[in-house]
Amino acid sequence: MKKIYSLLLLSGLMLLGAQNALAEEDPTTYTVAGMKEFLGGESSYDATNTDNDMTLQADGKYTLVKKNVSLTGGSWYMYKICENHSWDVTYTNKTAGEGNSYNSYFSVGDNGTYDIMIVFDPSNKSESWQGVSDIVKTTVSIARENDSWSATNFLLEPASDFASCSGKITLPSGTDHFQVVLRNGDWKGTESSISRASSSATFNKSGSSYNCEIIADLGGEYTFTYTYATNALVVTYPSNTYNRNGLTATYYGTICLPYGSSSFTGMTVHSITGKTQSGDAIVLSAPIATMVAGTPYVFCATGTSISVTYSGDPDDAQADTYLVGNLSDADMAVPEGKYILTTEGLRKVGSGATNVKIANNRAYFDLSSQGLAPAHPGQRVIQIIDDVTSIEDIDAENNATKVVENGQLLIKRNGETYDMVGRMVK
Repeated sequence: MKKIYSLLLLSGLMLLGAQNALAEEDPTTYTVAGMKEFLGGESSYDATNTDNDMTLQADGKYTLVKKNVSLTGGSWYMYKICENHSWDVTYTNKTAGEGNSYNSYFSVGDNGTYDIMIVFDPSNKSESWQGVSDIVKTTVSIARENDSWSATNFLLEPASDFASCSGKITLPSGTDHFQVVLRNGDWKGTESSISRASSSATFNKSGSSYNCEIIADLGGEYTFTYTYATNALVVTYPSNTYNRNGLTATYYGTICLPYGSSSFTGMTVHSITGKTQSGDAIVLSAPIATMVAGTPYVFCATGTSISVTYSGDPDDAQADTYLVGNLSDADMAVPEGKYILTTEGLRKVGSGATNVKIANNRAYFDLSSQGLAPAHPGQRVIQIIDDVTSIEDIDAENNATKVVENGQLLIKRNGETYDMVGRMVK
């Protein structure tokens, strides 16, 4: 019998627990009832309109969002919050002394299109305040030159906290111009172009003469995020990757990309700090974390391939004391007296080497500067070879590997074999 009583007691407790769980999962419904001019519907103050039921948020508050609503400047837009689609229990943020039959209300200064969020906090009610508030923001759009400056085709969606709004759009490769349009009639641009991934610009100029420029060199999906309080826009560009394969660990090479990046793998990246005191080698900096767009660097491979993830607008080649980068689509001829990076070190291009070239996204060396690098522990150096190269038709850094044959260290490049001073041996 004890077992039967225990089972009955346990069943009763389980049933009670299930009933309590069902009660917790059936909260009160809150509905915004007010003027149809902003709430929509067939009639105003309709407490039964389920389209205006509020949504419970993770912080315990309830919200109702109405987007892209046309409002008249100077008009009052009134509402209350009703429990369970009835007028028996209502909430407002106004008192008897404020009129309007205790309705909550808001207004806007200018005619225009607005996004509206009504907020109700049932846990924060008091005699003087019943937890009701509203946030009204001008609807924001991006008007683009390549879209005939339409102010309605690309609307930004407000964030859940109504602090910002954002939208995604896919752009083809090419140049476009745009302005931020506040839908109360204010067009905002900036005198300076947005030229970096996730760059920010404050729009404090008005009129079409202040267009922003975006160079969609890659094409792809772009994200526009606008912050209401600061009038700041952030444009996040699509990302892409640059890869180079067929390398070996500790292989040194040069790299020059038109995009900045702090996301790369398979290598350490270095700038040149100067020459050694003896002048027979260049000194590399400690590994750097961020590559600047258009700036040439020396890299040291840590494996068989390198990869750089980048985004943003491309930049032109930047001036460097020791390196000259190639950002063109074609090979670049290396002038007489300059240096190329080979597997044995830096070799000077002599007068007889008329076709020494570097491929795109690489760099050659200009060692005319006499700057000396301060010594530091663990510094990396690359030797400067005094002999001028006698290899005329080569692409520096391409298809070059060191091999040992019959006890002799040789360089194999493009199917030919050279000794360490650049003489073809077979």
